[in-house]
Amino acid sequence: MTHRLLILLPCALDVARGNVTTAQRLAGGLKRHGFESLLAEAADFVLPEGFSPDVILAIHAENAAPQAQELAERLGVPYLVMFSGTDLGGKPRKEGLVAVSGASACVALGQSSADRAAEFYASSIQKMFVIPQSAVMPSGRPVTPQGLPDMPAANSGDPYGDGVVDPAMILVPAGIRKVKAQLRILKALQSLAEAYPGLRVWFAGPILEKGYGAEFQAKVEQFSWAEWLGEIPHEQMPYLYRKARLVLSASRAEGGPPNALLEAAMCSAPVAASNISAHKELENAAHRFGDDASMRRTVGKWVREPQRAARDGRDMREWVRTAFPHASEFRNWAQLIQRLLPSD
Repeated sequence: MTHRLLILLPCALDVARGNVTTAQRLAGGLKRHGFESLLAEAADFVLPEGFSPDVILAIHAENAAPQAQELAERLGVPYLVMFSGTDLGGKPRKEGLVAVSGASACVALGQSSADRAAEFYASSIQKMFVIPQSAVMPSGRPVTPQGLPDMPAANSGDPYGDGVVDPAMILVPAGIRKVKAQLRILKALQSLAEAYPGLRVWFAGPILEKGYGAEFQAKVEQFSWAEWLGEIPHEQMPYLYRKARLVLSASRAEGGPPNALLEAAMCSAPVAASNISAHKELENAAHRFGDDASMRRTVGKWVREPQRAARDGRDMREWVRTAFPHASEFRNWAQLIQRLLPSD
């Protein structure tokens, strides 16, 4: 029997954001468990003619759950709320509290997010389920993004006296907004970039906050070693992961181990990440740092030692592949949603 699932998101479907990637992955995985999914932006959503959901999933407690609650009550169907990260970063609004309270179930992508949700949304405690995102190995041949900046040639300087400077690209895959801390990365890595002529830092992601984005654009243009690539389609990201010496995240908050870091690890890219709770759940799949000096040390060891970076990347891939299995994510989601549906 096929059940219809409506997934409401806090953003448009045509932007490169983790919530969109998560929703698309869920829709594809749940199809094999008998669910027909419709993805839509929660704001101003109008139910299309001919589609009546059996259950509604709201991705984001404040920017999707209130709309899910209103629609679910009107249709007489259950709804559940998935905490996505930015809904756990400050005092929740009344609408979000009410929507979470009325949900049949809540889902966190990691234990740290579940603990955080318990602080802000006390009503979620007794109906919380932790379903980690799976690590997916990108399939097919990587699509090469167009218009990438040039990399420096080898032997372009000799700061360490060995006669070779190997070009090294650091990839920062995230939308440009304050919580992702791209400006911190520029400041922290400036001295490393000046000492290592082969270093390049590429930022891949759309501007999601206008003010912060303008500040970031002005700053990145000051450095020859830094490039903002803009928004890169999701299917093209594996090419960059495989080209990167390492993938870097200085994010201050995440809803769980991020899609981008899991995908990077599956492409054998070593991952350096800030020491926040969601990143800690990656355990030995990410080398974590605290202050800026620690970031430089973590990044610097892989920049200067490409063989070590390659070895660590392969080790990370094997750990992530085992720790975040693909099949169990969708099985757990299907079992949870089935419990919310009325018995036939």
